[in-house]
Amino acid sequence: MKILHLNTYDIRGGAARAAYRIHAALRENGIQSEMIAARKDSQDSNVKAYHVRHQEKKIRFGKRLLSLQRSSNPILHSCNLFLSGIHQAINRSDADIVHLHWLGHELISIAEVKKINKPIVWTLHDMWAFCGAEHYDDVSIPGRYRKGYKRENRPATHRGRIDIDAWTWRRKRKHWRHINFNFVTPSRWLAGCLFESALFSPKKATVIPYCLNTDVFKPVDRPRGREQFNLSQDKQLILFGADGGGKNLLKGYHLLEKALEYLADRGAANTMECVVFGGKNEGRSVLKGIPVTAIKRIKDDNLLAMLYSAADAFVAPSMLDNLPNTVMEAMSCGTPCVGFRIGGIPDMIDHQKNGFIARPFKTQELAEGINWVISNSHRRNQLGREARKKVLVSYHPNIIAKQYLKLYRNICKFGLDSENFSRK
Repeated sequence: MKILHLNTYDIRGGAARAAYRIHAALRENGIQSEMIAARKDSQDSNVKAYHVRHQEKKIRFGKRLLSLQRSSNPILHSCNLFLSGIHQAINRSDADIVHLHWLGHELISIAEVKKINKPIVWTLHDMWAFCGAEHYDDVSIPGRYRKGYKRENRPATHRGRIDIDAWTWRRKRKHWRHINFNFVTPSRWLAGCLFESALFSPKKATVIPYCLNTDVFKPVDRPRGREQFNLSQDKQLILFGADGGGKNLLKGYHLLEKALEYLADRGAANTMECVVFGGKNEGRSVLKGIPVTAIKRIKDDNLLAMLYSAADAFVAPSMLDNLPNTVMEAMSCGTPCVGFRIGGIPDMIDHQKNGFIARPFKTQELAEGINWVISNSHRRNQLGREARKKVLVSYHPNIIAKQYLKLYRNICKFGLDSENFSRK
């Protein structure tokens, strides 16, 4: 059996890293696996770069097209309008199954997907497959994907002559109507969204979480980690990370700021430090007396594991999220996590067993959860041990590879689609 993965990037961004980890886990378990990406950053010889002709021009044109729509949703949008020809390379391959992942930035057009003549598994890393052009629902006016994109349910906060989201959704409905996608979702929440969507309801997804190399993401001596990044040895360290750092609105750094302000007003300014990683800039600032250190995106996973291990708690105040890699990585390093009860976060964080879950979007409760985790060193260490254990038994690469292999075998043997698999 040979699997061919398709993702816009191989290791750049959260979805790419998750897709690549699945590919690597399959190979480690003796399954032939290759990946095609429009941009290759890894040294993996089993990843092939596919040059999408004039891709940057297509992306720029797509942005100009999207500018005709004024949306209250700041998340990335993808029209996937232009032909890339990548389906021809897929069909020429000797792969038994094509495994789609994140397809944004004009990797393949919506119309081209239906030209793939091999069985398709599609792991959803966000909501784009069943939404319009947006990769995540509008948190201020949610749920349009459930009803279908119509003129009468276009939010009043959206402006512009062209409803790009509705136009993109209709193209998906036209071209994907008769495709037997075998959907996989990393979280139970995303499976529920797919099941409720107007585009695919009542189609079910197989829930298979992401995997993680636990030999890389493992606990490291905390003082050593702090020394590596020149962080305080005697303060309680709160960690936040996202692609784009604090500017990624969907990841909710502004909500963490409110929580930290609440803690600062109650005397935490002298005992606490916050570290933010993943953005373009680095430097130091102060938030109501709490030092804030910004660190650029870290490309070395071993260094990233040291940063997670340096922290007393990792905070994921996301407003919408699937199954964030950052939470899994932090837990694998023995760092307890605090987040809101949204998306796939409750799949990972077991409340007051390996971390803390707050009601969305109660920033005072988030602050109290942070304080609960870090205020007692014995409890904090116990939470960290439970977090590491959760990753080892639920997200180890061997476990996830076996789940995918079972799905692949059923598809090859019986030609099944996702209708035949129970949503967990």
